[in-house]
Amino acid sequence: MVGARLAASLALLAVQSMNLNREREATAAAQALAAKTATTLAERDSLLARLMDPGVELVTLASTGAAKPTVRVYLDRVRKTALLSIASLDTAPTGKTYQLWFIVDGVPVPSVTFQPDAQGRALIEQVTLPAGTVAASAVTMEPTGGSTAPTMPILFVGSVKSE
Repeated sequence: MVGARLAASLALLAVQSMNLNREREATAAAQALAAKTATTLAERDSLLARLMDPGVELVTLASTGAAKPTVRVYLDRVRKTALLSIASLDTAPTGKTYQLWFIVDGVPVPSVTFQPDAQGRALIEQVTLPAGTVAASAVTMEPTGGSTAPTMPILFVGSVKSE
């Protein structure tokens, strides 16, 4: 009888131990998810603060063709950076990529290359502005890896306000 009670107690203890371990694992997973969510929220808050800075200028690039994607460049001349935001843009064909250009003193200066995701979106947050006064921004389609001089046609272009 004592042996049966001892065996039952040990079995109950084993079950409770397994339940406790599962709860600890679930708690650890929930804490990891909360930390990841907090990091994502902090990154978005930082991005929003950068975009809302009074010194940031929005340049909307207009399509030169029939397509109507949204292409925006947020220029921050103080930090000498830009943010490129794309929506509803078709994926470039195999062997091709999109490339951003800044026009400085009438000369196109190559910048980042990019591909939109399956939904036609792209967001490039840390684009370095070239030296000099940026008068315009443009996007072309280039060979994969980009080009040192733009090929034609220019797909999107937008003027920048004078400093």
